[in-house]
Amino acid sequence: MKRSLPALLIVACALGACATQPPPRREVAVVRITQSPPTPRVENIPPPPASHFYWVAGHWKWEGGGYVWEGGRWVEPRVDQVYVQAHWSQRGNEWIYAPAHWQTVRGAPGITVIDAPGPPPAPRVEAIAPPPGADFVWINGHWRFDHGQYVWESGRWERHHRGEHWLAAHWVQRGPGWQYVAGRWEVD
Repeated sequence: MKRSLPALLIVACALGACATQPPPRREVAVVRITQSPPTPRVENIPPPPASHFYWVAGHWKWEGGGYVWEGGRWVEPRVDQVYVQAHWSQRGNEWIYAPAHWQTVRGAPGITVIDAPGPPPAPRVEAIAPPPGADFVWINGHWRFDHGQYVWESGRWERHHRGEHWLAAHWVQRGPGWQYVAGRWEVD
């Protein structure tokens, strides 16, 4: 089947225009309220789907004029990124909601990355006591690599750092090895 050159050029231009169109931007509504979020719920954490997944704790979101609990879940790490959990920040007398998102960490200041020869063991399932107050954040227990072996660091409740959010420690496979990215507080 023979096609004319002008017809092929039209098809090529049309395909080129499709390929260069940027994806539509997803607008995120900013939620600002004066009512502080309730105390975080204690969640029963199920076993992970794989040893390198890490737990993202549940959080309160604002929906329909009130707080609604969104349960936690396991996430699979992405190379050179960390999952920033949805969180609330207090600014003056307002509470501002920041939705969850992935953030690049490679080469970011203050990020500690440690190489290990093999995958971490499966995370331990920890019994989580109720939080000491509404302004506490659960810091997941996790495996870290120390002096040539994996060492479990237990989870804990920590007082929320005003104007900051917690980036969870996690493992990422890079080729045949594994890299540990230490958890830390980061400015909102």
